[in-house]
Amino acid sequence: MEICSVLLCSLLIASGILSSRADGIKDFGKRPLEGLAVDLSSVSLDVLGGNVTLNFHFPSNFSGFSSARTLSVLVFDNNTGKRLHTENVLLVRREISVILPCEIFDHPVLYTFKYRISNSTFEAFISQTLPIQWGEIYIDSPTNHTALTRFGSIWIRHNRKCLPKTYRDEVNLYYIKGHEKIFLTRKYIRKLSNGKHRMPKRSWIRMGFTCDMFDTQGIYHFEYQTGFVNLTLAKSEAIHVYWGQHTLSSLVKTILPCKNTFAITFAQPHCKFGRTQDAIMMGDRYSEKPIAHKPVEQGHTVAFFQCSLFKNYVDEYCFHYVTTSSLTKSTVTVASLCLPSHPPGTSIHDGWSAWSPWGLCSSSCGQGKQHRYRFCTSVSTSKDKASTCAGKSLMSRSCALNPCPDTEDFVAGMVEEIKNQHKPGVTSYRFPHSFFRIRMFLWMSTNRAKRDDYVITAAVCPSGVLQLYLGDYPTGRE
Repeated sequence: MEICSVLLCSLLIASGILSSRADGIKDFGKRPLEGLAVDLSSVSLDVLGGNVTLNFHFPSNFSGFSSARTLSVLVFDNNTGKRLHTENVLLVRREISVILPCEIFDHPVLYTFKYRISNSTFEAFISQTLPIQWGEIYIDSPTNHTALTRFGSIWIRHNRKCLPKTYRDEVNLYYIKGHEKIFLTRKYIRKLSNGKHRMPKRSWIRMGFTCDMFDTQGIYHFEYQTGFVNLTLAKSEAIHVYWGQHTLSSLVKTILPCKNTFAITFAQPHCKFGRTQDAIMMGDRYSEKPIAHKPVEQGHTVAFFQCSLFKNYVDEYCFHYVTTSSLTKSTVTVASLCLPSHPPGTSIHDGWSAWSPWGLCSSSCGQGKQHRYRFCTSVSTSKDKASTCAGKSLMSRSCALNPCPDTEDFVAGMVEEIKNQHKPGVTSYRFPHSFFRIRMFLWMSTNRAKRDDYVITAAVCPSGVLQLYLGDYPTGRE
């Protein structure tokens, strides 16, 4: 009788009617169900490539079907042993398909599966495993673009059927500065602006970016990064951004004449998120220092400069549209306009300047000359820049101050002056004979006078400096 009871209990346990969990030990007596067949089907071996289905075929001798019992499927990360998901279905028929949601398989790893039948000792890993890898992702974007204009959209091509729930993928925009990668902005794949989840309905995702993101000439690119391990899965081609659509113009061809203000019309790309540091700079064409600048106001197309800033002696003024990059922090000129101050071929000033005062007489006594000068102020705006003044710029006339003294006392005074003013070793002599009146010999004290030594004439300047001349006239060698 005891042997029959043991056999009956064994049959009940095998059929799943009885459970061994009453012993209070969780895993005591857990074993696979003999004759159970499990098929694993997956449409993709890529991350988030679709749902995974496990088809269970129960043996004919299993009779433990009941709406009160469940078949549980547990999904594990084989690397960490962590349980990722549990899916429960009612155990009501012999053929059961358990569908595991796509978002469970959100990273590349070997996935393993375990089944468990409630109120029984049947629990075991199935022999099939599922290796998952990162799928192919591509970013299609424009390769040429004009700064501060509507960029349009990028297209993310993929084979995913769902989006991850435990993390968010993102698309990042970068500006390439030499070997440096400057982060600009990011957009998440997971959520819309209203906070709702966005599931991919097609094999692509469309994303747009505002015009102000591309405000500097240079190279940009997008990167698709997964939030699971901050890994870049895709990179777009280089996007070459160029300056353009900035223009300056004027309704007149010359700066002068000018009344009140001078107007410069400008055009810029229409970007409502555009920079606020743009300006129109004005200055002399041949000077690097700006004279004035006017901020570019959004919604305006004209900048005004006061006429008092412009001088009629400046040949040409230039206007520059400058912008300061938020990326490089440098200021660049994106448009220029230069205008002459006067029409070609006209004279800015006509004629000579006033004569200068007469200069000093060239001799302190006797006959001399004095000069005065003037400048031509008539400068043409023609290409050759030639002066148009007729006449001479220098005028001379004779002058006579006091008669020159002709006595030996005067010569003696000059000799004494020479002795006092010149270096030691220079000796002067005078000869009282009439032939040597107002003449002297100068030579080094170690020499003797000769008849062919230099004969000089002395004259005292108004400043007190004694000037010596060869011969009798101040036109000789000084």
